This record gives sequence, C-alpha cells and structure tokens, in this order.
Amino acid sequence: MKRVLRINARVLPVTEATGIAGVGIAGGHLIPVVMADLTDHPDIQELLRVHGHVESGDCASSWIVTAGARQVILKLEFIRPVEVAFALAFDMSTSAPIVDSIVNHNALYFVHGLRGDKYLTIDSRDKVLINVPEMGFELYWEGIFLKQAASDIRKRGVSRKQARAMAPEFIEQLRSLVNIQMPPAR
Repeated sequence: MKRVLRINARVLPVTEATGIAGVGIAGGHLIPVVMADLTDHPDIQELLRVHGHVESGDCASSWIVTAGARQVILKLEFIRPVEVAFALAFDMSTSAPIVDSIVNHNALYFVHGLRGDKYLTIDSRDKVLINVPEMGFELYWEGIFLKQAASDIRKRGVSRKQARAMAPEFIEQLRSLVNIQMPPAR
C-alpha cells in the first residue's frame, strides 16, 4: 500500500535547468542549476542573497514521488542562514536527466529564474549550492528513470518492448554526457 504524504512547504515548479562545472566544486563534476520563479517569494530570495555572504548553511532534504511518477519533488528545509522551507517540483517528461544528475552528484545549484531564462543571461550571483545526500531514494530512482526513458523512446515510434530494451543504454549514454569532469586545479 502506498502512503499519502503531505508536503508542508510551498511547491515551486522548476522553470528552467542547466548545468555548470567548476574546479574545486563537487570534484569538478557538472552540477545541475535549477531555476524557479521566486517573484512572489521574498523569503526565498532573501535566502539566496544571504547565502552569498556566508560560507555554509544547513539544509535537510527529502525526495517525494507523485502518483504515477509524473513529478518528482525535492523538499528542502533550510535551518541557517535563513529558516525557510519549500519544495522543487520536477516534471518527469522534461526534467528526468536533471533529477538523475542531482541524485548521482548529490548536489544542485538553486537560483531565481523565469521560464525561458538562461543561466548565462540571468544575475546568478545570488545562487546557493545545495548538498542532497544519499537517502535511499537513488535505488527507487533507477526504476523511475528507466520507465521515463522507455516512455521517451516510445514517443519516437518505437514499440514498448524495444523501448524497454533500449532504455538502459539510453541512460548509460546520457550519463556519459552529463558526467563530464573538470581537471583538478594545478
């Protein structure tokens, strides 16, 4: 029997996402940059602003999957430097590779951004690097991602059986593109 959980936090849809890599950050791996519209959320904007002036903070996180796995939600509860809770909603039809990268690299950058914004064109000074530690979700995630990959392949006119067979290789190839790593600093 599946449990029904309440999300006691505002749920913000992810408006855009990309990735950046930097020497000395997360081993030089490509880290997802997740954007959400914070226009009506001044407390979250304040979190980003204040976090830019402190070395670290504390944040608890948990993953939630909606019925039918149409969305994966990452609930974030910041304790310091600003106490605020919210959740990021990832639409699986468009954001599965981003969720996969967060799960595999245990991190994401979070920044204010409107739908259609690009990371290079926004003011990204107020961004926060969020650690998302392993919590057991990664085992469940593999099945969700396989189903989503097969569904994406099916949309290209491939049979259900062929799509299921192709999904693992599709994921492997996608991960090889996303798992680039910056060389260490000299």
